Amino acid sequence: MRPGSIATIVVSSFFLSGCADPMLSGSIDTPPAAPTFKPAAQSVQLQHLTLIPFRTFTSGGDEIEGARCTVETPYYSLALTTPALANLPSYGPQTPPLDVVCRADTQAVRIAVPPFNQTRQMRAAAIAGGVGGGLGAVVGASVASATAADAPGRQTDRLTYEPVRITFP
Repeated sequence: MRPGSIATIVVSSFFLSGCADPMLSGSIDTPPAAPTFKPAAQSVQLQHLTLIPFRTFTSGGDEIEGARCTVETPYYSLALTTPALANLPSYGPQTPPLDVVCRADTQAVRIAVPPFNQTRQMRAAAIAGGVGGGLGAVVGASVASATAADAPGRQTDRLTYEPVRITFP
């Protein structure tokens, strides 16, 4: 098992169990940030756009409003001020990780946000739910999520991103 796979399983189980972080589900009143496409975007097939929330927090859990963030990928970039929604493109198996840099006051935080295979996750949950019910669904979907990070999936699979939470030290 790869390093970090256990963390992926735990995080996936947490999201799939319906106990998602309530700080990520609050209201965001600003219009969604739109990507500026780069020339490389012409070489990949756009599958869909998904609204993904971006929020910034102190290490104590208080939300930071007004942090300025940039998102970079090989195919697009965008700028936003948190809390915000971003309309992020998906390119199936070619969906890249996000390079996110946020600044608040004199601090800056950089994180990488990998895409996850939503199709594979839903498929595994449906199979596990039919076999073992509640716990089986969580374990099956968690395993699928962990393996989704290892392999991009089929061309028709829907890849997207979890809500983005940036924590400042």
